[in-house]
Amino acid sequence: RIWYSSRTHSQLKQVVQELKKTSYRPWSVVLGSREHFCVHTSVSRHSGARQNAMCRRARDENRCPFYTGLRKGGGNRVNTSLMDIEEIVTACKDQMICPFYK
Repeated sequence: RIWYSSRTHSQLKQVVQELKKTSYRPWSVVLGSREHFCVHTSVSRHSGARQNAMCRRARDENRCPFYTGLRKGGGNRVNTSLMDIEEIVTACKDQMICPFYK
């Protein structure tokens, strides 16, 4: 097993791009905060505890179409392996799936 961690998005993006140039296709997982993964227009404007509370409220009140899309099984439509954070956000947003919970 190989475990790789980086401090910045640009470092992670560079490693993912280099891996894509090889024939090696590892299973990968990218961990990031809600601040980086949230695509809900009103929730993503905030950060920290305020963003967490707004996300929780949107989920509880079924006002987040991205979380709803994920719960309805939409998460299976997006393979996020060998993607960097920006690619994951774009792919999930296109399919109306919450990238944070994906």
